[in-house]
Amino acid sequence: MKQSIYISTDIEGVAWTSAWDEGDDECRIYEVFRTIMSVELATLTESVINPSRIVLRDAHGSGKNVLKKFMPKYVRLIRGWNKEATNMMRGIDYKKYDFACLHGYHAAGGSNLSPLAHTFSSGSFKKFTLNGKLVGETTFAVYTAAYFGVPLIYVCGDYAAVTEAQSINPNIIGTITKKFNGRDKFMLSEKDVLEKIKSDFADAQKSFYKNKKKFDIKLPEKFVLTLQYMDKNQAALHAKKVAGVKQISTDTLEYRTNDYMDLLKTMRLMKLKI
Repeated sequence: MKQSIYISTDIEGVAWTSAWDEGDDECRIYEVFRTIMSVELATLTESVINPSRIVLRDAHGSGKNVLKKFMPKYVRLIRGWNKEATNMMRGIDYKKYDFACLHGYHAAGGSNLSPLAHTFSSGSFKKFTLNGKLVGETTFAVYTAAYFGVPLIYVCGDYAAVTEAQSINPNIIGTITKKFNGRDKFMLSEKDVLEKIKSDFADAQKSFYKNKKKFDIKLPEKFVLTLQYMDKNQAALHAKKVAGVKQISTDTLEYRTNDYMDLLKTMRLMKLKI
């Protein structure tokens, strides 16, 4: 049976990245890491069993990082940004997918689990919490896939990203590219990451087709979001401009809703600079 797959990719969780300039498209060294990113993605996409179509969302920085020359012909690349609330998961609602994957994901802002820890913007936001728990881009990606009925089965990224996904569903299989905290710190080589992607993703597909239901995720019944800004003025302005948002401290706003899509739409407004 042919498969239709969705992948969202970032760069801070790929092999070797540990400094901001490595993912900055204005820096000379960036070309090295966008190549690493692209080769990892090629390995991942080529490991899909019997693919018919793979939609690949380039979700880092400018959204124009992945080198198309490395991609198989059946990969459709979504680049750049628009006003859609799905953000880093843009395209997840375009059609029905068999399953979704995350690649290159990283530690949440405020976690101190990576020198590249951030959520959406390292220069604008200190941290996000959801229902009292510190969360990063990984949580929003997993929940967004679940909202559209797409099971997320595999995550490749740093230790914090993989464990964040597995805290939502322990059945998600992950490839950990590096770990910056604790005694067992490590960074896998490019070669080792590629080998791990092949073996771990094969296990994920095997597990999924053996029992698809174990990758189903039930969204929380309510959502309490807090967003701590770097700039206190931005917090005050958003509290005045965005409907339903409450200022709970000089730099932190809160939003409550029972509708996940409403959360994404409001969060998008909270993230725009005023």
